[in-house]
Amino acid sequence: MEFSVPIDFAQVVLGCHLRAARALLDWPMQTLAGSSDLSLSTVKRLEDREDPHLSRSRRKAIVALHRAGIRFLVLNDGSVAVARIPATKIPATKIPATKIPAFGSR
Repeated sequence: MEFSVPIDFAQVVLGCHLRAARALLDWPMQTLAGSSDLSLSTVKRLEDREDPHLSRSRRKAIVALHRAGIRFLVLNDGSVAVARIPATKIPATKIPATKIPAFGSR
């Protein structure tokens, strides 16, 4: 099963989280754009503003980052942590998405 991003999760991951993920991978915006099949201008918009009309694009970026070993973790207080899994520990199997509560819900 292919990893997919729940709609609520795409609203929790903000532009600052995408920038942090790119920094962990040492990826320029162009690499994220190419890996997620998005234009460079779309990646810039994703990182610069929280436009709800970009949720499909945000999900594509999250999936590309996930494939590269990035994990976004929603903490108990609703904040989001960004982590990098070493390449040797990335599972070869596809990871099913789990429902993650919307930002601010408990």
